[in-house]
Amino acid sequence: MPVPHEPINVAEVLELFGCATDEASRLRLRAGLDAIQSAMQTRMRSPLRPAEFVKAKALADASISAREILAAVDAAIRTQPR
Repeated sequence: MPVPHEPINVAEVLELFGCATDEASRLRLRAGLDAIQSAMQTRMRSPLRPAEFVKAKALADASISAREILAAVDAAIRTQPR
C-alpha cells in the first residue's frame, strides 16, 4: 500500500544540511555536492584498497541521496505559493 506523501518542510530539510532557506544557500549546497561527486569520480579512477572502496562507495551513495533530497526540496519550493 503506497504511503501518502507528507508536505515537505523545506526549512527543516535545509537546516539538516546547515543551510538557510535562501537561493544562495541552496546553490552553495549544490556546489558542495558537485565537489563531492567530482572528488569521488577522481578517486574511483585510481586503484583503491578494499576499505577505501567501501568508504568511497558510502560517500557516493550519500551524495546521491543528498541530491535526491535537494531535488525534492527544489520541487517543493517551486510549487509553494509565494
